Amino acid sequence: MTQWTMKYGVDVYSAPAFALMGMVKKSTSYKTSALYADRGFQLLDMCKEGKRTESRVTYISWFQIYPFSRPIHSTLKHLLRGYKVGMETGDVESAMWSVSQYMCNSIVAGKALKPLAVDCMTYIEQMQMLKADFTYHMSLPFAQGVLNMIGDAEDPLKLSGSAMVEEDFLAMIESSEGQFWSSLHLQIFKSMMCSFFGDFENGAKLALERGDVYEKKNGSPLAMTDTLHQGVSIYAMARKTKEKRYIKAAKKVKKKVATWVKKGNVNAVHYLSFFEAEEAALEGNSDEATRHYPRAISLASSSGFLNDAALVSERFAEYLLHDLKDSNRAGQYFQESIKYYTEWGSDYKADLLKQRYSHLWEEEIPKGIAVSPDFVEYAGNNVIQEVSDPSAAAHAVGANNGRVLIAAIAQDESGDESKAVGKTSAATSKECAENSKFNALGFGGNDEPGRGGANEDSASMDISAITTPYTKVRARPLPGLAADDNGVDKVEEGDVSESGTTEVDVMDDKTDVVSIASDGKRSAGTSALIASRDLLLEGYRTKLDNGDVESVAFQSE
Repeated sequence: MTQWTMKYGVDVYSAPAFALMGMVKKSTSYKTSALYADRGFQLLDMCKEGKRTESRVTYISWFQIYPFSRPIHSTLKHLLRGYKVGMETGDVESAMWSVSQYMCNSIVAGKALKPLAVDCMTYIEQMQMLKADFTYHMSLPFAQGVLNMIGDAEDPLKLSGSAMVEEDFLAMIESSEGQFWSSLHLQIFKSMMCSFFGDFENGAKLALERGDVYEKKNGSPLAMTDTLHQGVSIYAMARKTKEKRYIKAAKKVKKKVATWVKKGNVNAVHYLSFFEAEEAALEGNSDEATRHYPRAISLASSSGFLNDAALVSERFAEYLLHDLKDSNRAGQYFQESIKYYTEWGSDYKADLLKQRYSHLWEEEIPKGIAVSPDFVEYAGNNVIQEVSDPSAAAHAVGANNGRVLIAAIAQDESGDESKAVGKTSAATSKECAENSKFNALGFGGNDEPGRGGANEDSASMDISAITTPYTKVRARPLPGLAADDNGVDKVEEGDVSESGTTEVDVMDDKTDVVSIASDGKRSAGTSALIASRDLLLEGYRTKLDNGDVESVAFQSE
């Protein structure tokens, strides 16, 4: 098609053809690959019907090409635009690919976990409704991997929680079209959980079994983070056992990352410094190890990879403690790791580190370092947390009829919990009726992002306005509550809290607060992470029931 375009002129499929050619060229040159993607976007402007294929060009370019030569954080806004355009033009398949890849790139980039958990659960439900089984199956491990990191799973090493159950997932994909890819994604995220939660033996086993098959078959940004986490487990086992199979595999991982960096992959530079440190530690060169670890941490954190900065800090602390017997410095880097995990949104992991290693530092962590308070209550799947900092208070608090409910438990800075108690469901229901306008993806006014490509500086983009798919005031019940025909929450008979009062989950779009009205014994206010999607999904279902698939798109009014 690229040759036909050069010979006969521009067609509606010329732009996707150039983007696909860029994918092919990626194996030899990231720069050449990006040039083909740039030409693809230029061809969209030259074709009268270019918008028909814009979503396809967008997800190919901003997922398979640009992340290898540009900061991966810059891809997120464009992938959400690809989703929006695909839904508007009826290209639902490309829209679902765009949003699936948005989830994937967000994980690689270390996007804040708690809002990402909301995004993931929202989008996979939409994929399921639209019967986009291929992307739905592939995306489920993304969602559960994120949820595992915020404490949604009983066993953090197993991908079973509010988004999926591992055994059911394997049965579901057994005869599906995307069984190969879905199974690979499951294995990749299991490897990630092994490196994050210290099961290096199983992590190394998974890495040796899988090798670099994902990179060879797909070559997406997920291959980058997969390589990092494989390397963590393999190097840990190489240092522990000194077995040749691990040492050989570890050197292979480091060589692969060095090749990426040499070709211009800006997102893997801190990987290389980390593996330089691990290599030095393996060889017993403490001077080189203690030089490269801090450099890797600095590179990761300054580039926005809080997830990787947290993990590298933890690995350095382990090295200082167990290999160099330097408990003082180890304590400092464990505290650094706790800070990064907390900033990323994994209070769950931060708490595990505090419980295990807090004896290494004599005093409390300085005020400048954000830490997660201790959990004070577990009630089934509901996690209630007492907090000291409302801005950092967030948790997955379980599932309601199979859907995860993401909320952040917070209390008023003054300490007066009564000030933070949410509105009643009746009052909120009234607000629901009055507040009918919403901007589903933050694309209102003049804020709509460009498509990218050669003429746009992606590094200057602000993606903060479009990270939540849907915002709308809505009263929504916690488990045990139902809504009557007027939208006012009512209590099912016998479902009350221990004190005899009910609990209602309320979303307020003016204060961005989800509140739990209760007896005041728990932390009463809640800082919002979830924007209710139920009203929008009801609209989807109505249109789908009527066979109206093409018009299922986000509306600004």
